[in-house]
Amino acid sequence: MNKVIAVLPVLLLLTGCWNYRDLNEMNMVTGVAIDKQDTNYNLTIEYIDTTSGKDNAPKTGHFEVEGKSLTDAIDNTQKRLHNKLYLGNMQTVFISHTIAETEGVSAIFEELLRNGEPRENISMVLVEEDD
Repeated sequence: MNKVIAVLPVLLLLTGCWNYRDLNEMNMVTGVAIDKQDTNYNLTIEYIDTTSGKDNAPKTGHFEVEGKSLTDAIDNTQKRLHNKLYLGNMQTVFISHTIAETEGVSAIFEELLRNGEPRENISMVLVEEDD
């Protein structure tokens, strides 16, 4: 009985939101375009900037980043943006046709889903380059 009484206050102190992030501290990603040149991945990321204020409509933006892998490229975005990217609202992924042929679409989605935030119902679009 004494052990239960001693453990109860500790359990009450351990409750809470350990990974809480305010909406003003995030940029919500709506779409990603993935291409590869030589050995580097090129990502074009479209996002909604939620820090624009209550009176103004949220602003959209996009930027390009590259990295040796998809995860590396997404991590490189943190060097360019003040707020963290939130991939949970991503709706569309545009994948270069050459990447789909050489590496496969499942490898791209597996690496994106390892992040933990993207949903599994993302729309995929294969893009063929014009010569």
